[in-house]
Amino acid sequence: MKVELGLKGIKSIFEEKNKIMNITQLPSFFKDDSKSDKYEELIDFFMSWTIRCADKKYEGNHLINKYSKKILSKLIFNDENKLDNEKVVEIKVWKQSGNIDLWIELEIENYPKKTPLIIESKMYSSIRPNQLSKYRENVLDYYKDKDEYEKAKFVLLRPDYEHDHEKDFCSNEGFSHCNLALLQELLTEGKTNNDLFDEFWFNW
Repeated sequence: MKVELGLKGIKSIFEEKNKIMNITQLPSFFKDDSKSDKYEELIDFFMSWTIRCADKKYEGNHLINKYSKKILSKLIFNDENKLDNEKVVEIKVWKQSGNIDLWIELEIENYPKKTPLIIESKMYSSIRPNQLSKYRENVLDYYKDKDEYEKAKFVLLRPDYEHDHEKDFCSNEGFSHCNLALLQELLTEGKTNNDLFDEFWFNW
């Protein structure tokens, strides 16, 4: 899966479908064409929306909900089938909270505790020394007295397979390693007929 953006096409879809996204304006990377290389902001935006579509309130669109649950399940449990028969009853997502790209909290029906998920997305930029471990320490410190939460999960998200050599490094920093190509391979039943979802997950 190449990360070569059809940015104009995605922009037009945002303009037409902003009600679906529940947004009132385009993300900032569309405001200045000279900044069209801000891939990480685009990834964060679509990942945030995809993860929220795993909520049971989106079960009306069965395939999007199913795909989103598989992606979320892979990110949290490293098992895309873990949530197949579960209902995600609440998902909260914050972007750039405490310098963390995506800070997620979710509640799964019949699970005794909520689960925090931290995603750091790095498309082409390098990882600064101690960046991941610092984020991890800050998050664990935040949740240390919050007994209603499971231990947080941490994921470094990359665009493709060329960064697979980082897996051992990530493990040492307390992060698992994933990439968009691997997540796209989970979507085995074809397109959803939702322009936004399909543009990001199938047309890139």
